[in-house]
Amino acid sequence: MPEHISAIPYIETEQRARHRTRIAEKLNARRMFREKLANAQFLETENGVIKYVELRPDAPESEIPIILLGGFGTDINSTKRAAKSLYNQNRTVILMEHPRVIERDNQPLAGIDGLQLQQADNLNRVAEATGHEKMDLVVQSGAALYATAAVLREPDHFRSLVIESGAGLIGQDATKELMKRFTKDAIGPRYLKNPGQATRYMGGLARHIKRQGIKNSLNEVSSIASSQIDEALIAVRQSGVKVAVITTNADSVFGPERVNDRVMNMETGYTRDNVDAYSVVADKRARHGAILFDEVGVRVALNHIRQFEIEALSKNAQNANEVVLV
Repeated sequence: MPEHISAIPYIETEQRARHRTRIAEKLNARRMFREKLANAQFLETENGVIKYVELRPDAPESEIPIILLGGFGTDINSTKRAAKSLYNQNRTVILMEHPRVIERDNQPLAGIDGLQLQQADNLNRVAEATGHEKMDLVVQSGAALYATAAVLREPDHFRSLVIESGAGLIGQDATKELMKRFTKDAIGPRYLKNPGQATRYMGGLARHIKRQGIKNSLNEVSSIASSQIDEALIAVRQSGVKVAVITTNADSVFGPERVNDRVMNMETGYTRDNVDAYSVVADKRARHGAILFDEVGVRVALNHIRQFEIEALSKNAQNANEVVLV
């Protein structure tokens, strides 16, 4: 006969209890994030219906939210990974999707092609609809163009503009060359090694082209190639909005070898008048769109925002002391 096997009693320990609590908290946080992400708002405008969603954690680190915008071919689904990372660090995040572009004869604004101005208007409409007094902008690639235009038109909406892998900062460009660099980066080894990233990215691109149409999509790429923002950012800073630029050394679309001279005085080592801060991410994994796919891009962007917050608090304290002394 088999020997009797006694059951080993389960002994609850403080360590096991803490572990179970952490797991429950993580699962609950994921559930809450998914529910908030699904709670999209729709804003009717003359440009069409804008879809946006506000992701507010239970205890936000700051009352000033971050509007997170991906570049060409991205949508809310494409940016949700970066949004979740910011949300998990107790930052309120706003995501948005643009309606179909309406062809208009818009004149360029400070070197920014007129096609970008409709999207700039969409961004300002969302900023107004959310009702926040100030907002931080974290933008990637082509979104840098219309975000800059939005700040130039309505600077009072925004506190800072953080640009990662931004268009319009490499000097003269050409549509064919831009498309060649973008395609090389999009189907490169990085995406082949991570099918999940490739699916999200290419899925967003397919949805974007379907929504905008092939002609509008090609016009948008041409608009990105023809726009420049290095001079426009001077006016952004003069309006009181802080500007940070981030590049990554593995970015083959808008890499630092062409951005450096636009934002840095390479002789003195100081930034030019168009930026308050400049960072180059020295990580071979951080290619174009690092902020959408890699934690390092999110961390660097958030560090710039936090540094701007510290500087603002220090300035306010200094002003208060001067008032007291007077």
